[in-house]
Amino acid sequence: MGGYTAQKYRWEGSGIRGEEFATDDFGWLNQAKNITLVPGNTPEEWSLLSIISRFNYSFKEKYLFSASYRRDGCSRFGQENKWGDFPSVSLGWVVTQEPFMKEINSVSFLKLRSSYGLTGNYNIGNYTYYASLSPSNYPLNNQITSGFSLSGLENQKLTWEISAMLNIGVDIGFWDDKLVLISTIGTGIPTICYLVCLFLFLQVFLLSCLMLEK
Repeated sequence: MGGYTAQKYRWEGSGIRGEEFATDDFGWLNQAKNITLVPGNTPEEWSLLSIISRFNYSFKEKYLFSASYRRDGCSRFGQENKWGDFPSVSLGWVVTQEPFMKEINSVSFLKLRSSYGLTGNYNIGNYTYYASLSPSNYPLNNQITSGFSLSGLENQKLTWEISAMLNIGVDIGFWDDKLVLISTIGTGIPTICYLVCLFLFLQVFLLSCLMLEK
């Protein structure tokens, strides 16, 4: 499966100012003596183009595989870093489809799963990679003179903030899924320790269920 998405945002505003109201109790514009149009600020706009794809595969509804890939291009970055690549992959094993699980009737569903992927963040504001000027006033020859001052430095090396995420989990259903337990762990917790504990727990748990049913 594949496709693409496109977004474009543009903002431009203006306002109306009212002065000299007959009373402070009413602030409606039609009560003002003087009404002035306030020109809008410099318009801002940004756009995002995304190319997306996904592939799913299931072998005998026992071994599951899924992979996705997206390529995003955002106008908030310079030409060299405008595009970012974000792949992800996930694996699943439905243990209850294995022959050795048929004797454990109390466990109706057992699935082990894991996923790994990259995500990107483009929330840096508009035009931040350009050098920018802002209007300002400064004294010159004992007078206030209008001009411009540097408000932002050029940085063409601004790029995507990329985060990696690894998830590992287990889904267990009991007695025709009347009771379902779902456990997921993310990157923030030591994954190796979790895997060891999960393996030991499942081993003891399945052996206990098998002994009880016999």
